Amino acid sequence: MSPLLLAQAGYTAAGLAYNVISLLEARRGRPPLTRGPAALNAGIFVLYAATLVLGAFGFTTGYRIAMAVFAVLLGYGGVVVHLRRGPTDFYRSKAAWACAIAINSIGFALNLTGLVTGP
Repeated sequence: MSPLLLAQAGYTAAGLAYNVISLLEARRGRPPLTRGPAALNAGIFVLYAATLVLGAFGFTTGYRIAMAVFAVLLGYGGVVVHLRRGPTDFYRSKAAWACAIAINSIGFALNLTGLVTGP
């Protein structure tokens, strides 16, 4: 597996963990990390992980198309929306807000890299 795909797998794990922690906290009666749709977001990360398989098995065109789609989805929904919202009461804390932006900014950069270079 290429270093890029490994980095993208790490990004996937971080994004999935953020959303699973948010879900678990809500189920325990605590404030979630974000009031966003954590289950839907976790599902998106599972789909994202599935697209990495395209790259791992040499389906470069499919992989690049997926990276273009996810660059738009995660770049806007994962970075721009969080930045525009700011560290409001939508998030459990400023740290939770900053983590969401950091995770998705890294993912956005990895998606652009995958789009340009392939897996």
